[in-house]
Amino acid sequence: MSAPVVRLAAVKKRYGRAPVLRAVDLEVAAGEFFGLVGVNGAGKTTLIRCMLDFCALDGGSIELFGIRHTEPRARARLAFLPERFLPPYYLTGRDFLGFMLSLQNRPYDAAAVARMLAALDLDPAALDRPVRAYSKGMTQKLGLAACFLSGRDLYVLDEPMSGLDPKARAGVKALLADLRGRGASLFFTSHALSDVAEICDRMVILHQGVPYFAGTPGRCATITANAHWSAHSCAASKPPQMPETDTKPTLLLVDDDPLITDTLAYALGKDFEVLASDSRGHAISLLRQLDAPPELALVDLGLPPLPHRPDEGFQLVADLLAHSPSIKILVLSGQNDAANARHARALGAAEFVAKPCDPESLKRILLHALQVREAEISGGQVSDAGAMVGRSPAMQKLRSQVSQYADAPFPCLIEGESGSGKEMVASALHRMSSRRDKPFLALNCAAIAPTLVEPTLFGYVKGAFTGALTNKSGYFEDAADGTLFLDEIGELPLELQAKLLRVLENGEYQRVGETQRRFSRARVIAATNRDLRQEIKKGNFRADLYHRLSVFTINVPPLREMEDDKLLLLEHFSRFYAEQAKIAPFTVDESAMKLWRDYHFPGNVRELRNIVIRLTTKYAGQRLSGEELEPELDVAAAAPPPQEFGLPSDPETLVDQAQRHLQRERSFNLDSMLKAWEQGYIEAAMKLTRGNVSQAAKLLGINRTTLYSRMESLQKQ
Repeated sequence: MSAPVVRLAAVKKRYGRAPVLRAVDLEVAAGEFFGLVGVNGAGKTTLIRCMLDFCALDGGSIELFGIRHTEPRARARLAFLPERFLPPYYLTGRDFLGFMLSLQNRPYDAAAVARMLAALDLDPAALDRPVRAYSKGMTQKLGLAACFLSGRDLYVLDEPMSGLDPKARAGVKALLADLRGRGASLFFTSHALSDVAEICDRMVILHQGVPYFAGTPGRCATITANAHWSAHSCAASKPPQMPETDTKPTLLLVDDDPLITDTLAYALGKDFEVLASDSRGHAISLLRQLDAPPELALVDLGLPPLPHRPDEGFQLVADLLAHSPSIKILVLSGQNDAANARHARALGAAEFVAKPCDPESLKRILLHALQVREAEISGGQVSDAGAMVGRSPAMQKLRSQVSQYADAPFPCLIEGESGSGKEMVASALHRMSSRRDKPFLALNCAAIAPTLVEPTLFGYVKGAFTGALTNKSGYFEDAADGTLFLDEIGELPLELQAKLLRVLENGEYQRVGETQRRFSRARVIAATNRDLRQEIKKGNFRADLYHRLSVFTINVPPLREMEDDKLLLLEHFSRFYAEQAKIAPFTVDESAMKLWRDYHFPGNVRELRNIVIRLTTKYAGQRLSGEELEPELDVAAAAPPPQEFGLPSDPETLVDQAQRHLQRERSFNLDSMLKAWEQGYIEAAMKLTRGNVSQAAKLLGINRTTLYSRMESLQKQ
C-alpha cells in the first residue's frame, strides 16, 4: 500500500496567543480527491500555508509523498493555486503561462493551452493583454490554467471556485474529472459544501482550527437553501453555522506581514468578509475588481516599498477615500506615535489603533465604525456632509452658486480639496433642480479599472468582451433625464475623454460592441480635487473637454476659509451622532472652542466629522477642555504653508505665528518640522517635474547634486 500523498499529525499553529490550528490530524491517499470546508477564518488557508512550509509549525508534523514537508523535493510534485490569486500585473497572460511552464521544464504547447482556455471559458485574445487589465474572474481562470497545465501528481487548490461564473465552474469540474482519470490527487478547500459534495471523495469540516467532521460527503448533510450548516451526522459538538457571504460586511485588510493578516482573518472572519492585501498597489487593484467597495478597511501604515515609514499607509488612506468616500478606515499600526495617529485622522481615517491590539477589542471598534457608517447613510450625512451648514461669506457664495446653477441644463464642474464636500454640492444641485424626481447616479472614475470605465459609462452588448454574457445598459442610459455625477473626473483615461466630449456636445454615444447610436439627456456634473488646467499643460486632460465641463464652475471652499462655520459644524455633527447613539452630546469650554476655531482642518469636513465621532464616544455628556481636545488635532500638519498659503514674509508676524504654534504643540521638535517641510517640497517638485531631478532642483533653487544628497539623507531616516 502506497504512502499517503499528504499526512498531518497533531499539527498546531499559533499566531501570538491565538491558536489557529489545534492538533489537526488528516491524510490524503494517492488518487484521492479530498475537501476541506469551513467558514472564512476557520484555518483552511493557514493549514495550507503550513503544508507548503510558508510558515513554521508550533507542533506536530507534515509529510508530502512520505517526505518531510520542509524539504523542497517534497513539494516538487504538487501544483498550488492560492486563494484570490493575482499574477504579476506587468506580464501578459501568455508571458505568465510560458514562465510557469518553463519553471517546470515543460514546453509551451499552444494546442494544449487553447484547449485549456476553451474549457475555462477564457478568451484566447486575453492572453495578449497585460494581467493588470484582467477582471477577478479572468485572473482566477489564468491561475487555474497554469495549474492544470503543470501535469503534477497533487493539486492544492485554495477556494478555486471563487470569482468564477457558472460556465467556468462547470469547466473546472470537467478538468478535475480528467485529473481523476489519470490518477492525480486533489486537496480542495471551499466554504461551500455543495462544491465539495460534488467533487470530493472525502471531506473534513474545520471550525476554529478543529476538525468537527471527517468522512464522505454523503454522511454529512449538504448545504441548505439559506446556506447554514446542517448538524446531521456530524461530530458531537455542534458544527458552526455558515452565514451567507452577502450578509457580512466586507473588510479590506492591508498589512505586509502574513502572520498578522492570517491571525486577523481568523479572528474577524466570523463577522466580516475579509479581503487581505499586502501593499497599496495590490489593495487598489483588488478594490477595482470588486462589484462594490468594502464598508470597512483596516490598514497598516508601514507598507512596502518603505515599511519602516508611514508614507505608503498615509497615501493608501487617501486612495481608499477617493475610491469610496463612505468607507470607514481604521489604521492598525506599530508606528503608533501621536503624530502619525493625528495625521492619519486628518487624512480621513476614522480611528487609529496601536499594535498589538486584542482581537475582541478590534472587532468592537470595527462594528462601531460600521454602525456609524450605517447611521450616516440612513441620515444622509455621507452624501450631504453637513447639509451646507454655515453662515460665512464662503458658504453664502456657495449656496448662491448652487441655487443659480441648479436648473441649468449645462454641465457643471465642482472643484475642491479632498474631504471638502464636492459630492454634497452635486447632490444639492440635483435636489434643487427640476430633475429632482429623476435618477441621480454617481460614478467615481478613480474607483474602477481604466479598462472598465467605458462599458460602465456607456454599457455593452452580449459578446462585446469576455464576461459580457448579456446586454447591459451603462450609467448614461440609466441616468435617463436625471443627473450623472462623475467624481474624480481627472482620473478619466485620456482615450475616453473624447467619447465623453462627444456625449456632452451632442448627447450621442454607443454601447461597447454595437454600432447603434444612442442619445443621452442626462445632465453631467463633474468633480475633481486636481488642478485640471495644470493637467492640460501636462497632456493628461483635454482642453476642449475641460471647457465643455466648466460651463459652470463651483469652487468648494476648504474648511480653513469658513471662519466660525467650523463651530456650527461642530454643533451640527455632535448633535447628529449623539442622537444616533442615544447619548448626551459633549460640549466644549472656551479653550477648546478657541483651539477648534484656530485649527486649519487639512482633511476638511471629513476630518471634522471623524473627530466629532470620536469625541462623542469618549466624552458623551461631558464638557471638553482644550487640553483634552488637542491630542485629536493634527496641529503640525495643519500649520500654514509658506507664502501663498499664508506664511508671512515680515519677521514680526512670523514670530507671532511661530509662538502660537509652539503654544499649541506640546511635543514640538524643530528638526522633525524642518525635515517634514524639506521632504514635502522635494516630493512636490518631483511630482511637478514628473521625476526629472534636474528640473526639480531648479524649482527648489538648489543644484542637482545637493538635491540627490538630500533625497538620500531623507531616504535613510
